[in-house]
Amino acid sequence: MLLIKFMCTLIYYASFIYTVYKVRQIQQEYSDIMAVYKQEGERAFPNLTEQEQKRRKKAISQYYEKKDPSFALKRKFSFIVYVIVFFILARVIRYFFPIEDVPKNLNHIIPYLGVALTISAVTGFYLIKSKKNEREIFKQYLIDHPKNELQFVWVSEKLQASFMQNTNKRFIVHLTLGILMILYPLFS
Repeated sequence: MLLIKFMCTLIYYASFIYTVYKVRQIQQEYSDIMAVYKQEGERAFPNLTEQEQKRRKKAISQYYEKKDPSFALKRKFSFIVYVIVFFILARVIRYFFPIEDVPKNLNHIIPYLGVALTISAVTGFYLIKSKKNEREIFKQYLIDHPKNELQFVWVSEKLQASFMQNTNKRFIVHLTLGILMILYPLFS
């Protein structure tokens, strides 16, 4: 029985280390994708100031929300879920575990953080579904508005697909880390 617990603990910590390794790898991949996005934007509209870029992003976001009102509703719902979960999490941790006792009570805090990460991943999956039709909406925008007043940058389908794939990977890693953190007390 002791050998089984040892093997399970070993597998748990190996999974945790591998997941942290994947986080670093996925984050580097994300940075590379965003650098290409930035280059595409600078190539399409080279003389934009930072304030103009912020205005452009806000206008694009407002246009998208106008064309797909369900996305705005889902984003607000996700924000509310995040606020509620983190408020409850902060209250539980502060109430049950005073600051001076945190190192002793780590087994009790980590599962709550795992729940928060798991909920974060689930709401992320919920939001990413509505982002999939974004490309069609902006394709229609460019057809309807050939002058491109919003200064929308049309990126290649390959780059868009790699961004979506990276986003899915990040949410899967969030979910995996959340589950591992929920299981932490069993293996500590």
